[in-house]
Amino acid sequence: MIKHKNTLFARIQNEQKENGTKESRYIVQYKGGGYDGCFWEWNYSLISNPKIYGCEFLDIASSGRMGAKSLDSLITRYNEDAGFYFYDITSEEDINEFLNECNSSHIKNVFQFLNDDLGIKLFAPCPICKNKTSSKNMILGEFSGNGGISVISHSWHCKKCDSANHCESCNKFNLTTQLREDGQYYCDACHEQIKEDNEEEILENKKSEIENKAWQKGIPLSQWYDYFGGVAVQNINTGVIYATIGAN
Repeated sequence: MIKHKNTLFARIQNEQKENGTKESRYIVQYKGGGYDGCFWEWNYSLISNPKIYGCEFLDIASSGRMGAKSLDSLITRYNEDAGFYFYDITSEEDINEFLNECNSSHIKNVFQFLNDDLGIKLFAPCPICKNKTSSKNMILGEFSGNGGISVISHSWHCKKCDSANHCESCNKFNLTTQLREDGQYYCDACHEQIKEDNEEEILENKKSEIENKAWQKGIPLSQWYDYFGGVAVQNINTGVIYATIGAN
């Protein structure tokens, strides 16, 4: 990744010369945006074979009054010190830095543009399983508001990991999801809730069974109350405990 301090393409030309590279393509990340509710946001372009007096320019994602729709406007943004970063798509090191530094929503959008629009086959290692993943198999997660009406993602994973970590109870992706004793895949939170619900249902069934037997015998019972880690109920006539459930 190159952060420019000199003229827009001079540094890249030097890199190409030093590496003996005649052809190259760079993802350009810069501060675009500029509209109601947004002071600036990251925008992206693609430049191919950069030269001072000529360059192929493609707009990947531009927004607001500061978004670059052409090479000339990109140069203008650079001259305004718009926080430029360049990633060589032929460099594994640059692509890994792009994946580590950029927002997951932007990563997927840029990869989709390269793969779908240009036919450039780029694959990113899934953050969970590390398998190479195409843009079509990227699943976004951890969504939040973005300071306005938009929503942005803060993570991504591949479809295989999404399926393997899909909770059958809450119907969400969760890395704590695993096969449980009832043969279902639950995350930890849902598993604990289901256990509590089952235990509560068992307790209520036991209470009902005891109450029905007492009613058949004509024995009036008090309300159930906590008793040494469990619950108990008294015979109202005698004041003696009639039954306990789960008491130590």
